[in-house]
Amino acid sequence: MAPPEEPLGEARGSFVGALPGAYAYAFNPGVMLQGVLTALFASFIYGLGFGLLSLFSALIAQGVIAVFLFAIISRASMGKKGAPAPAEAVGADELVSATFRVFLAFFVPLLVLAWLSAGLADLGRFTGVITSLSDMTPLVKAVGALWLLYLPSSLILAAHGTGCLGGLNLIAGVKLVTRAPIGYAILWVALLPVVGLLAGCILLGGLASVALPIGGTFVTMALCMFPLAMGARLLGLYMYHYEYELGFA
Repeated sequence: MAPPEEPLGEARGSFVGALPGAYAYAFNPGVMLQGVLTALFASFIYGLGFGLLSLFSALIAQGVIAVFLFAIISRASMGKKGAPAPAEAVGADELVSATFRVFLAFFVPLLVLAWLSAGLADLGRFTGVITSLSDMTPLVKAVGALWLLYLPSSLILAAHGTGCLGGLNLIAGVKLVTRAPIGYAILWVALLPVVGLLAGCILLGGLASVALPIGGTFVTMALCMFPLAMGARLLGLYMYHYEYELGFA
């Protein structure tokens, strides 16, 4: 007999209960090994750049890391445990598209919000509400807050998108926020310590880069793999636990 279908609108299990496992996920031996290898390859690609090629090599290195993180998000969104299998990772032929997707996931929403804020600023000047640069401060803060609020949703779409422009569906991104607002709020709060840990790893990596004439970039990337894996696991688990509410079932 087939198991009963889960009712629409209810979370799969407890998302809150899955949070400790998401934080511990980065210390899974398989995940740690893959993270170190990813950091090694990404730092090698990054080190190949010089002059004008530095930006290109940095973007490709970012894409290498994105491939690893997208695989974690995809695996978590299916409720699977453990490190991603090689077959679950984005193919090497899609490395460039993954690079563009993660880059655009950060900057396109910001550009859209900046464009909207510019329009509101013009309206404010026309109506006399905005008369100086200091009057723009609340608007700038609002843009920054909305960007940070939307960013997890944007990264989820990038992970599940295809091609260079996959994941740029802003309407779908908004739905990821509004269809499960409580779950998304939990996700956002759960990501805060991950961001703090990432900042600490970047600082430690920077100190290591000063102390080590060779390998500083690798150490920084390897340290950052821990919080990045945690964050990717959290994004995927949000998709899994709220699959029915988000309409992906």
